[in-house]
Amino acid sequence: MAMVLSPSGTRLIVGGDFNRINNIWQHGLSAVNVSNGTKASFLSNDIPYNNSNSRSWVTDLVTDGTRVFASADGVGTFDGRLAVNPETGARIWINNCLGATQSISVMDGVLYSGSHAHRCDMQTYYEGNGFPETRPHRRFLAEPADTAQGVKQRILHWFPNAQPGTTYPFVQGPWTMANDGTHLWAGGDFTQVNDVPQEGLTRFTTHDVSPDVTGPVQTNFQAPTAVANGGGKVTITWGATWDLDNRKVRYEVVRSDGQVACTAEANSVFWTLPNLSCADLGRVPGSVYKYRVRAIDPHNNRISSPSSPDVTVT
Repeated sequence: MAMVLSPSGTRLIVGGDFNRINNIWQHGLSAVNVSNGTKASFLSNDIPYNNSNSRSWVTDLVTDGTRVFASADGVGTFDGRLAVNPETGARIWINNCLGATQSISVMDGVLYSGSHAHRCDMQTYYEGNGFPETRPHRRFLAEPADTAQGVKQRILHWFPNAQPGTTYPFVQGPWTMANDGTHLWAGGDFTQVNDVPQEGLTRFTTHDVSPDVTGPVQTNFQAPTAVANGGGKVTITWGATWDLDNRKVRYEVVRSDGQVACTAEANSVFWTLPNLSCADLGRVPGSVYKYRVRAIDPHNNRISSPSSPDVTVT
């Protein structure tokens, strides 16, 4: 299903759903010598075969000139990503996120993948674990390509969404990826990307090439709660939202007179959304206000919550 030349050019790394190379047992991931087609020494055993109903297979192979990366699909077993030494087959790192991976592309030290990842809590994410079993599935993921051997692989904060098509069994979403060093292309069976109609083919690029103009996620960003505490103080609480490609989100609480009452900020991900609060001080007792919250990403894109009910200052 996939082939890539080793950086040395002496061997062809091959991946797929097979059990033998030149009649020598090795399932799913192996190598042959370019000079004569004989099976090359390649020690990888990371694409498991237990039986026909419990096995993995390689769907894509890419190299960054130092490592070879493989993506996998599977039945009841491994279907994530891994990096191997192209000359020996020895594993460098492995990502065991669940959700069949169909395509990968490496650019600027990051391995991007197209999948239907639905559980990733066996990997790390900055201060904690990755996401637990979740719906909707995450169709794109990113992770460091150069993670050292033996170090637990982590996922990066890059979570574009895609609405898969309806042509069974091709409802994966992204099926293939490629890049030119600046743009990351993805093709497959999808009808939307980041909630915008986009049929079958899309691309991503860096902020330097095309500035980020998409704000934090509006869905489920609810009105805050405002409570008068006495002494001219009003406490405003709200549930955080999150951003597809920025961990940190800043919040401005806006009074109904148009002034910013107080601010807060938090690192948020879709599977852990904190509750936040701040206080509006020095209000005149008897005054009546509503409050809403603006969520602002690091590139000054912003969304706004609905307004709270009226609160009378005490």
